[in-house]
Amino acid sequence: MGAAFDTHVEHPKLLRHVGSAAAKIERRLRALGVDVVSSHEHFWVHGSEGPLVDGELERARSWAKGMAVRAEQDTARTP
Repeated sequence: MGAAFDTHVEHPKLLRHVGSAAAKIERRLRALGVDVVSSHEHFWVHGSEGPLVDGELERARSWAKGMAVRAEQDTARTP
């Protein structure tokens, strides 16, 4: 099981979502036969080294908890 995420720099003069490493990683995981438990996600950071933009840590935690629940449910269904 797996999932992919990336970070994007929050900057007023830059385009949002210029590219998506997460989408590419997710496609590669699927090509390798990995069961992807969640759609890829983007998290916003201040500058190239962070920190996360306000609210993003909570959003990341929520995303991860959702994946954990789905993975647990999938594992419970597997004989």
